[in-house]
Formats: sequence, structure tokens, C-alpha cells
Amino acid sequence: MSLSLVIRFLAFACTLISSSAHAEWFNAEGRHPYSRSISEETCFSAAFLAAKKDAMSKAGLERMLSSQLEICSDTVENTICELHQQTLSYYDDGFIAGIEKISERRDGEGYNEECVVSINADVQKFKSQPDANFALRAEIDGSRRKRHGESVSISGETNVSSDIQLLGWYPHSDGDYFSTIIPNIFEIKFDELNDVLGNFSLPSTKASKFYEITAQFPDDVELDEVSEVLIVLATKKRFTLLEKESAEDFHKRLNDFGRENWKMQKLGYSILRDK
Repeated sequence: MSLSLVIRFLAFACTLISSSAHAEWFNAEGRHPYSRSISEETCFSAAFLAAKKDAMSKAGLERMLSSQLEICSDTVENTICELHQQTLSYYDDGFIAGIEKISERRDGEGYNEECVVSINADVQKFKSQPDANFALRAEIDGSRRKRHGESVSISGETNVSSDIQLLGWYPHSDGDYFSTIIPNIFEIKFDELNDVLGNFSLPSTKASKFYEITAQFPDDVELDEVSEVLIVLATKKRFTLLEKESAEDFHKRLNDFGRENWKMQKLGYSILRDK
């Protein structure tokens, strides 16, 4: 995990809820330029995310998010920008419940070489509709380009009494898995964000005396800058997070929870290597 929750006394309590739904499978393909500034593993990971985006698009569920444009305006590296475009442009009106990877290969030569991933994806629409009167706003404070070790904080607002939780998504180091940041797994009560109505901050003013969130550049990455995503989740009632969960399983549980009961904001940012 490359974004760390630095806290005195931590733990996560979790409950697994499974779900099943009718499958509608789509054949999809993703491509990503194989620049020598990135590893083959990173290249194929980006192509895999692009394939998932392609599946969502074929199902008519892809939607552009403003977060994508904001991170791209701050970032000078095209590879970083492209990865954010892939990670932030799906999971809005539906989700991927399962994936079968068909193949991965490298096409072309020299500057034209690409990583190519082909998949079959089970794409589903959420069973219920979102509550149009439930609004959530969240944003990263300051620049979306953070240096290794720099503090990260979020400001937001909700117009419905909500539980507020925070997850991290680290495509470069952890693939398509979400990790819980807040609440902490020991359920210590100094930053319990339940029944929040109006403005909020992560960490809260009170809790900032006990812990901070810091940008951590991942190990074993050759780039000088990596892109990551923070996910702010607001729910009308308790929704238990796991310490770490695949994107597919997370969205299947949200589907069973009821689309009308939650709002989510994905916040893209990048971390600069400490030189």
C-alpha cells in the first residue's frame, strides 16, 4: 500500500457479504504504450484497466468524471494522465462483477510497441437507482501532486446524514484492489465519522492530533511519479469495509446494499518520488 495511514493504535474489523447477480458478459480489449520508462508489469496493468474501461463502454456505462480532468491539468507526464483516465472513468452507473483474462501480449516494435490485454467481463447495472436528493462533495486540499512524505487531507460536504469512510486505490502497486484508510481497524473512537451532516474533513480537526495521512511512494516502481486514487464513501447507514477487497467484490456488495443508500467520490492524485 503506497498511501499510508500513520496512526498510533490501528486495526480493521470487517464482515464479508457476498452477492450474486445475472451475468452479461462482454469481450473487451485494452492497450497501453510500452514506454521504456515503465516496467512491463505496469504496462500490462494499465492495459488491463483499459480493457475494463472498454467493457464498461460496450455496456453503455462509461461516464467521464471531473476528477479525471483535474488531475490531468496538474500532471505533466502523459502516462500518469492516461492511467487516471482509465481508473476514474468507470464504476458510475454499473460495475464489473467478474473477469476472465483471455490473453496478454505485446504488439508492435520500438516506439510503437503496446501492451495488449483481452478479457471477458461480467458487467452489471446497479439493481436500484441513486437518490437524486443525496449529494456528496469531496476534494483533496492543495495540489493534487504530492511529494513523498507530504501530508494529505480532504475537505467535503454532504446534505444527508451519512457515515463517511475513506479507501485507497493504488494501481501501480496493488492492482485493482481497494484498501481501507478510515475507519481504522481497531475501531478507536477518536475519528468516528458517523451521522455527518454538512462539512467534514479527513482527518478531522480533533483526530489530526492522533494521526495523519501521508503520501508514500511505492517500492519497486521505476517511475518518478505515480498516480493513485482516494475514494470517499458516504452511506446513509452502516456499510462495513474490509481491510482490503477487490474492486469487483466491493461493488457487488454496494449493489446489494442499494444504490440509493450511498454516494462515492473518486479523487485522483499523484506522488512524486523523493529525490
